[in-house]
Amino acid sequence: MDEDEYVDNSQNGNDSNVLVFRLNQSGSRRRRAASVLTDKRHAALLGGLEVSHNKVARWRMRDRMKTVGVALVYCLNIGVDPPDVIKPEPCARLECWIDPLALPAVKALDAIGKALQAQYERWQPRARYKPALDPTVDDVKKLCLSLRRNAKDERVLLHYTGHGVPRPTSNGELWVFNKNFTQYIPLSIYELQTWVGSPSIYVLDCSAAGLIVNWFLQFADQRDNDSDRMPGGPASTAPMRDFILLAACGANELLPMNAELPADVFTSCLTTPIKMALRWFCSHSFLSKGRISPELIDKIPGRLTDRRTPLGELNWIFTAITDTIAWNLLPRELFQKLFRQDLLVASLFRNLLLAERIMRSFNCTPVSYPRLPPTYQHSMWDAWDLAVDICLAQLPDMMADPSIDYRHSSFFSEQLTAFEVWLEFGAENKKPPEQLPIVLQVLLSQVHRLRALVLLGKFLDLGPWAVNLALSVGIFPYVLKLLQSPAAELRQILVFIWTKILALDKSCQVDLVKDNGYSYFITMLSSSAPSDQPLRTSGGVGGASVPADQRQMAAFVLASIVNNCRPGQSACLTGNMLPVCMAHLNDPEPALRKWLVLLLAKLWESYEDAKWAAIRDGLMPDRLCQLLTDPDAQVRAAAVYAVGTFIGGGEGNEVRSNIELNLALALPLLTEDASPLVRTELLVTLSRFVRCYERPFSQVALEAKAADDEKQLLREQQERERRRAAVPGKSPIKGQPATPDGGRRSRAATPEPELSPPVSPLSAPNSIFRCLWDMIAARRSDPYAPIAQTANELVQAVYDKLQQLQHLQPPVLLAPQPRQATTTTSSSGGGGGLASLARKAGLKLRNSTSFGAPTLAASGTGSTPGSSPPDAQQPVGGNGGPGRRPRSAQLSLSVQAGNAVTGSVTGSLHMSSSSSSAGGMSGSGSLKKMSAMDFSKLPDGARGDDDESIGASANQGGANFEDVQLVSSLFDWCSDAFNKPLTVANPVSNNITITNDKVAGDDDDDDDDDDGRRCGQARWERQRNAAIKAEAKLLRRADSFADMYQPQPPAAAAAEPNNANAAALSFGGRLSVRPQRTSSGGSSGPHTPSSPASSSGSSSGSMLDSMPAMLTNMPAAAAAPPSAAFQQAAAGKVRVTKLDEQLAILDNSPERPASLLLHAFAPLVVVADDKDGISVWERQGGTKLNRFYNRSLDTGPYAARTTSMVLLNDDCPGDDNLLLAGSEDGVVRIWSHYDDPDKLSLVSAWRALPLAGTGGAAAGLVVDWQPKRAQLMAAGDADIIRVWDLVRELRVQDMPTGSDSAVTSLAHSKDGAGLLVAGCADGSVRVFDPRSPSRSSPVCTFAEHQKDWIVNVQCPKSSGDKIISGSLSGCIKFWDVRKCASFRTMIHSKMTMTAMAVHDYAPLLACGTQNQKIKVYDFAGELLSLIRYHDGFLGQRIGPVSCLSFHPYLALLAAGATDSIVSLYTRSRS
Repeated sequence: MDEDEYVDNSQNGNDSNVLVFRLNQSGSRRRRAASVLTDKRHAALLGGLEVSHNKVARWRMRDRMKTVGVALVYCLNIGVDPPDVIKPEPCARLECWIDPLALPAVKALDAIGKALQAQYERWQPRARYKPALDPTVDDVKKLCLSLRRNAKDERVLLHYTGHGVPRPTSNGELWVFNKNFTQYIPLSIYELQTWVGSPSIYVLDCSAAGLIVNWFLQFADQRDNDSDRMPGGPASTAPMRDFILLAACGANELLPMNAELPADVFTSCLTTPIKMALRWFCSHSFLSKGRISPELIDKIPGRLTDRRTPLGELNWIFTAITDTIAWNLLPRELFQKLFRQDLLVASLFRNLLLAERIMRSFNCTPVSYPRLPPTYQHSMWDAWDLAVDICLAQLPDMMADPSIDYRHSSFFSEQLTAFEVWLEFGAENKKPPEQLPIVLQVLLSQVHRLRALVLLGKFLDLGPWAVNLALSVGIFPYVLKLLQSPAAELRQILVFIWTKILALDKSCQVDLVKDNGYSYFITMLSSSAPSDQPLRTSGGVGGASVPADQRQMAAFVLASIVNNCRPGQSACLTGNMLPVCMAHLNDPEPALRKWLVLLLAKLWESYEDAKWAAIRDGLMPDRLCQLLTDPDAQVRAAAVYAVGTFIGGGEGNEVRSNIELNLALALPLLTEDASPLVRTELLVTLSRFVRCYERPFSQVALEAKAADDEKQLLREQQERERRRAAVPGKSPIKGQPATPDGGRRSRAATPEPELSPPVSPLSAPNSIFRCLWDMIAARRSDPYAPIAQTANELVQAVYDKLQQLQHLQPPVLLAPQPRQATTTTSSSGGGGGLASLARKAGLKLRNSTSFGAPTLAASGTGSTPGSSPPDAQQPVGGNGGPGRRPRSAQLSLSVQAGNAVTGSVTGSLHMSSSSSSAGGMSGSGSLKKMSAMDFSKLPDGARGDDDESIGASANQGGANFEDVQLVSSLFDWCSDAFNKPLTVANPVSNNITITNDKVAGDDDDDDDDDDGRRCGQARWERQRNAAIKAEAKLLRRADSFADMYQPQPPAAAAAEPNNANAAALSFGGRLSVRPQRTSSGGSSGPHTPSSPASSSGSSSGSMLDSMPAMLTNMPAAAAAPPSAAFQQAAAGKVRVTKLDEQLAILDNSPERPASLLLHAFAPLVVVADDKDGISVWERQGGTKLNRFYNRSLDTGPYAARTTSMVLLNDDCPGDDNLLLAGSEDGVVRIWSHYDDPDKLSLVSAWRALPLAGTGGAAAGLVVDWQPKRAQLMAAGDADIIRVWDLVRELRVQDMPTGSDSAVTSLAHSKDGAGLLVAGCADGSVRVFDPRSPSRSSPVCTFAEHQKDWIVNVQCPKSSGDKIISGSLSGCIKFWDVRKCASFRTMIHSKMTMTAMAVHDYAPLLACGTQNQKIKVYDFAGELLSLIRYHDGFLGQRIGPVSCLSFHPYLALLAAGATDSIVSLYTRSRS
């Protein structure tokens, strides 16, 4: 590829070649999330990671062919005209632009032969040329046989010119001469075929040449038929169909004899196309006649190979135009064969298009085989005429004045503009762009190269079909050659183009290895740049830094190179790619980190040299283990995948086994991951361990199965005994305790049956192999159906193998029973490798030089696996008392796989070298710490040692698990993302903006990033949402509830004995509060009610920056009387809204509603019954849209009941709306399209809290959703509140509740402080600050409900930091967080209050009771509405109320009753 290109003055100063690559902000750095769990991967996971299998076009020629022999047969007989042709005077006489009459006959014939050979040598200079001038039959035979013998299987060309002999005969014969030139001797086409053989090409320049073509095809068919009848069959003879025919005219046509043209017009078009085209143009153009003579045409300056000269530019344009015509008219396969297989054949067929155009103007039609469609009227010939006209118009002036510079043609610039226009409107179902071959030719020019590459990148981004088109047109060798260019401005678009190519066609990896192209991407990956700054390059100016999105694509290209390609792995490892990857593993961009990990995984997959290099460089195991806790779910999944590919291959080597088993110790933390993607890869990696350590897992699986069977029998026996015992009373109301213990969790009172079967050290409860096996078994009950199904298949496959090995009866698979898991607070930060993960688990990591039976043992002096650490014996952040459970019964961390890893390990984890009598594995040695091992001194070829180790004997004597290992599709699925569009249009011409999948973004109304087809719908939805929010603001009175304050009586304050933080929250007798909002909505200073008139909050207070929670206790002496706003509301001076008009009645029979949700913007009502059913209603028409079951698999008659629901992304476009449903077993499931039975799909599911799910009337799982933080709070029958980040799909915090009782209700403050309020079954209301350390939670506790079950707690948006709580006895209290005391109490009814709801904006509070009444109050305690009957004449009585819910914005109340009726109430029209 030439680099010395001319400079186009018309392009100077143009900013159209500017590239802007800008990476969107990812969710990891934008915490204000507009939508969560809306990536495409969430929609794809339910059916597995689906990879689109795009068909790759056959663009690569399997058998590239060269024309190695050329026979030039000239039958002219100069001076003697053939008898069947009458030539006029004047007549065409030039042969190869030589006048044969100007020289003696012998010299003229020799000169013509040499001229034709020189013309052919332009296309194929290395071929063997043999002329035969006026030959005999024997000369032709000898020539053809010699060329075929030397050519072997390559192509031979025969050029026949018969201008001095008669036309071919009707029997299929050509004419040659005898030795004395006295007779014309016929030469049979059949014999000529035999001599030349195949593959071959024939150029026939004579009159009636089409007749030869007809006979040639007929004889070829005859030969093929004869070969079929031969004994050996078709394989015994060479095929005769591999030939190409080019004939000058049809069977009944004569060659043109116009004196202005040469006699060999056809040959001249094929061998000297530019000269022939210019002469023909001058004779047919009115503009050139008289100004341009044939002699002047011969003086056009330049060379055909120099594109900077006029002649070279014309040849360049001609090549582009003829390629374009062929590309648009020929079938793709035929185009590949004729224009991309052989350089000589491609040149001849390009020129054949010109010959057709010229000779058709003289009533001759060239004939070819394969036959081509007519091309002489294609519109691109007009572009050629224009380019020729512009060039020739300058020729007279240039000849007169040599100092005049040649003005280059604008042809390529205009064609690129046309291609750009097509890109704006083109699509797969439209006609392909005809300028695509021109773009290929433009890549040869430095002037237009950058712009052409940008447009090519935009075209490739349209989809795999566009990549196939580009590859079939021949773009591959050009972009491969460009990798050798040092131009900095090209590297960004080149890596993008290669990304699109390798995403579709993986076979290109071999070419990159052969041509050293991989080093280009390693160099690019080693560069770095701030990811939030676009890299802008213009012209030849480029920086040395590369943004993160470009390095991400470079990592993908390298990963594709090393994927299942040993030469690629070896080349990249030698090219120091490993240190480059390690240097960028902490990059802030998660997409780059993901692809770096996938690159490493593919680098060492089945490649031991790379694995040992990673160990020596310190990448394994610590650096990789850090990524197992990465904030991004896809990075975590990639890290697990990398662990899986690292496992295996080092059998018999103690160091390798040591590292692999220590990697296994980091995997239990991933069992609680919220992302199904991570848990799927975890299961695949665990199957890899089973495959590589067959013997230990064989024994573990057998004994685990026996233990499970025995436990199952004991459970069944206990269940029968329990049924015979007295059944405790059960309340029909959701949330009411079923036992008289006030809702205290009593699962610990029925411990798991303790079994002590004889086990070997390998399968002991604290064995690492038993731990891994239990993790696999736990996945059988995974909330996500595909994971559970795959785990079941994996366990069954292992049992089948064991059965085949030991001839056992088929074991019966029993679903593992849910067990109480023990987990602790963990951080989602980066961590410090394997040691950091162990510290998070409270574990110590040890390593022995000789592995016997790896075990998990407790840390600390004198501690046992079942004991608790010393600091766990003290109550944390809560109330102590006689009923307090010991810490060992609480949720503390153990190495458990999703609540199923056996053993009560709360101590350290280490490898012990114990003797194994059953396993036959023994060894001794001193203990070493993993961090102390010097991997840098390991030899490059380190392999198996002679020492006894677990790796040496792991596969001896066990079952063969070769087909047990699962196969991950993560890499292919991630690679398939690059087949999707990656760019978006930029306002600047020819700009490309590279975007990543949006994880989270701003929720601004003007941020419209929807697709074009959804733009209008999304805009309408935003306008509707804004109107509903505006209506809600009208419900919010000027004298907001945030300013109402009534001090708590001293007696009530003194009655609270359990406020453990009261002393800590007081500071110097002064009050510290957060800034409150004034009545006008602005932010005021610190607010203290120091005087009766202080309703504006103007007095000052001190901020306690040292306090983790910005809350203080209100001293009794600082109590102030009620504010004026509260007095006005209490006196009835402020008009409030009444809800007494029934809007709709929804019959949810036969199930009873247990909880309700009203969609904030769509007219939808979501009803969860007292089992696991969920119904979706359209509230305006009362139509049931959908009903489904909140379960992942068919669990039979019993399924965990749904105890909580939350709507996610309710203010986003409809496709992003999600329904989160929590079950009493602690499982959270998220559904999309929940209102459409045809589109309903499970987006994600995980165990948010380890609960038993007994099916009783306990609180179950209680959740609260904080959309601004994208955090989900989960609580229930557990002693912690677990915080989940749904952007990262990660558990970020565990907050101890400080109570033995279940959490029955959760709410959060809407003022931005993020305070969390929990109502408990013991009557306490506890306030938490997630910003504070976990051990200091709760920061405030209210205990005035006196052991009364809390039905609901709410923090209305209009209340600021005020809390409203209601208990089962009907007591409703208003709390002031600043004082940790209530300032108002309302007694709703003497009957049991079963449901309570508070409006977020309007001062409305609704209560429901068992005596079939609903009362609506304002915050001053005034009864606004009493609902007892349904609307209508003789309306029936409402049923006992089971649930209530207000609309988030509108004055709309939904009520559910035990008679399966859901009724909706709104404001009275009067």
